[in-house]
Amino acid sequence: MSLSAKSIALAVSALTLAACSPERPAPYREPTEALSGEKTLEAATASGVDTLTSAGYGALRIGMGQQEIDRAYGPMPDTSSQVSDECLYYHPPRAPEGMMVMVQDGRLTRISLRQPADIKTDKGFGVGDDPAAIRAAYGDQGRWSLHAYEAAPAGYFTVWSDRVRPDDDYVEDPTARGVVYEVGGEGRVKFVHAGGPSIQLVEGCA
Repeated sequence: MSLSAKSIALAVSALTLAACSPERPAPYREPTEALSGEKTLEAATASGVDTLTSAGYGALRIGMGQQEIDRAYGPMPDTSSQVSDECLYYHPPRAPEGMMVMVQDGRLTRISLRQPADIKTDKGFGVGDDPAAIRAAYGDQGRWSLHAYEAAPAGYFTVWSDRVRPDDDYVEDPTARGVVYEVGGEGRVKFVHAGGPSIQLVEGCA
């Protein structure tokens, strides 16, 4: 066999071996770690992450830093009212209508929904819904409490993750996650709050 023929034979063998060899799967990477900024937002939207959970919404994840929030949904507008240096409560410019974020000491601690938000929680409930249906869906996982400022039927229906007992008066564990359906005096959900212990705050950052 000539040198040229031998080279061709070796090349064909190498290609055959490569075609028959199983491909190694690519290592798994969390989308929020692999992407950042607007790309993360696009990936979250494309994957259908359009529900609010105790862990976050889309590219917004409870516990993320201010710079990550700014990259994903835009910086706090100059027209927003800053509560204090330690606590910000505002609507990010690229966030859905009716969505507010609470940032405490530079970290996202709460996401809130209000009119005209049409976003639902992972249980399928949102602003304007009947609290009776919500309480029936969650059962003894949640806790009903009286509203701080409005008379019944206003109140709060709070659902925490498994690590928190539903009857705990006030949760301080920063790793705890939950959802609060705040019902107004007209008997419908007025606000939805999701995130850490700050979902218990009844007047903005206080």
